[in-house]
Formats: sequence, C-alpha cells, structure tokens
Amino acid sequence: MPLTAAEAKQLRYLLKKAGLEVPLDLSPRKRGRHERADDPMLAGLELFLRIAKRDCDGMSRKAALHRFFDGIYKRGKFGSSANAVVARFDRKLRERGFNKRDIKTLVPPGIDSSMIRIGFETTEFLDDKTDD
Repeated sequence: MPLTAAEAKQLRYLLKKAGLEVPLDLSPRKRGRHERADDPMLAGLELFLRIAKRDCDGMSRKAALHRFFDGIYKRGKFGSSANAVVARFDRKLRERGFNKRDIKTLVPPGIDSSMIRIGFETTEFLDDKTDD
C-alpha cells in the first residue's frame, strides 16, 4: 500500500532528524505550474520581427510586435492590454537573448534552407536583392 502525502512527509522528517539519507521515491513532488518550453515559439517570433524590420522599411520591434499581437488580442484576451502583451514578449525575447542570436539558429531544425530562402537574411538572398 503506497504512502499518503502526509505519511511520506512525516517519514522524510524522521529520516532527516535521524541523519539518514532520504530515498528518491520519498522526495516531495514538484509543486506549481510546469515550465513551458516556449523557446521554439520565441524563436519564430524573433524571425517574424527581423523579417518585418527588413521588409517594411525598418519597422521598429515594438511596431512589429503590435502588428502581430493586436489582432490576436482582440479575438481573445491573454493579458490586461495589447501594450502589456507586447511589453511581456519584448522583455522575454531580450531576457533570453533572442534579439542577439544569429538568424540561422532561429530557424527550426529539419527545415531545408532552400525552402525558406525567400524571406530570410542569407548572404545569397541579400546579394540577389541588391543586384536589382
């Protein structure tokens, strides 16, 4: 018969008090919300911001974030305001260093570079664009 949470807690306490090692199966469970792996989503958002900056005559990061989130925010709230959502994602991108990463590291794994040549800053694309 498995131990209840209270019994496991009491047993951990008594083992610690006696100076014995607590087995892993008695260790407390992690509490709180699970951490999300949102790095792929943030990498895609950073790609969008860089492409918007290039394709829209130097649009600022904040303006591109507003363009991305204003429509989503109107359909269903996930923040106190669109400005708050933009500020939160801008802060996340900067804190995790996505704004300074090389663009090649932002492309998802398994994507062939020939499929995404249009719309990404590769040296060949920039050379082709300047020849026009």
